[in-house]
Amino acid sequence: MPMLKILIPFILGILVAQHVTLPLLFLVGVFALCTVAALLLSSGGYLFVALLSCGMSLAEFHWQRVSPCSLNKGICEIKIESSTPRYRTATGIVTALYDDSLQRWEEMHRPVLIRTDSLLELHPGERIVALTSLTPLNAGKSDFLAHLYRAGYRTCVSLSDSDLLHRRAASPHALRTTALRHFQHLGIEGWAGSVSKALAVADRVSLPPHILHSYSYSGMSHLLALSGLHIAILFIILNVVTRWLSLFLHGHLLRSAILVAILWLYVLAAGAPPSAVRAAVMCSFLQFTLHHASSYDGVNTLAAAALVLLTWNPLLLNDIGFQLSFTAVAGIIIRHGDLRPRPRQRFALLRIVGDMLSVGFTATIVTAPLVSHIFGYIPLWGVLLNPIVIPLTAVILLVASLWYLLPIPLIAPLLQGIAEGAAHLLNGLADLTHRLPLSTLELRLSGAEVAGIYSFFVLIALCKWYFDGKKELPLSL
Repeated sequence: MPMLKILIPFILGILVAQHVTLPLLFLVGVFALCTVAALLLSSGGYLFVALLSCGMSLAEFHWQRVSPCSLNKGICEIKIESSTPRYRTATGIVTALYDDSLQRWEEMHRPVLIRTDSLLELHPGERIVALTSLTPLNAGKSDFLAHLYRAGYRTCVSLSDSDLLHRRAASPHALRTTALRHFQHLGIEGWAGSVSKALAVADRVSLPPHILHSYSYSGMSHLLALSGLHIAILFIILNVVTRWLSLFLHGHLLRSAILVAILWLYVLAAGAPPSAVRAAVMCSFLQFTLHHASSYDGVNTLAAAALVLLTWNPLLLNDIGFQLSFTAVAGIIIRHGDLRPRPRQRFALLRIVGDMLSVGFTATIVTAPLVSHIFGYIPLWGVLLNPIVIPLTAVILLVASLWYLLPIPLIAPLLQGIAEGAAHLLNGLADLTHRLPLSTLELRLSGAEVAGIYSFFVLIALCKWYFDGKKELPLSL
């Protein structure tokens, strides 16, 4: 797995740069010298140092661009990226500041953490102009703020409704507008329709407060916010459902082309949020190697996709969406191999359902340490229910994808019934779970504890690969 061997020192360089600050020109010089030495001497040691310094150089370059910004009182324009109404927070990009001395706007690109009052609700994609103050983010208050700081959010702003001078709603993409209209034609009404719309096209506007409350306290709120986890779910389930195509001549190419097209269709229909785009790039890289029937190839290609994304922006390493999607997909590949096609067997439908439950359980277990470290809790009932709710979520995603591809009125009642039934089950589970005692465990794992847990997971993966390799060795008499 050469790409994994390259990725490890590259990531180490990004992590070292978080704690050690060196001049950018010095790091670039070290990278150039070690690269030349590695090529001339064929030295693995020099190559390791070159990759380490490359990661440090790119991280230092990006962190210089997101240095903290201060503004006592002024007018700024902010583009909203994401919003978390439950915690009255949002993230955005300061795109322009008004300079009073020069009487003109100054363009910029500065990530910012936004704190809002109870009367102000911000929506992803909209642009606001506000009279406010910008202050450096105090990352020492909590682990979550420290995580945001490492991800590039080094400036914060507090906003109330009275601070806003102007706000412009997000202009939807043409494909997203078409997807919303098509999905409404399915005719899913009530709370099931609201949840289905949130999952299928990332439209949470019609979600009633009690539904949001139930999902939050049952540990299922992550299902309602489009992220890399949704792309990973759709990617894995599509591979499970369509792996029979690989039994035909050149079927793996057709399978890959269909799955990548469906993935990107869903991402564009949902408005192409950055987290979903990153996950789609990762899964697209991965899809074209699954037909090699080896989990080695899958992990190697996943490492290549991660290397491309981190080269483009090293700060993604601290993005929770990137971490969750990468960890979930890696765990599923290692646990379930390549999702290779199997010969025709009895009870095939039951086997597919069992695979879906197993995939959901694997994704839940491998991402639980990260959830605990970042958010400070583990949804106990959510951990038990995720192997069930993830396949239900996948059913709604599959229905939406099929309806986007084949908006035929004749199949609308069937797709409506399937999606509505899955949404009703999700709502019922969320409502039942949040009423149960001990729904969440307040537990925040330290960085060392998380590293220890994932080291144990890696040890298990190495043992699995070792024994799989032993099985493939030819027997000699």
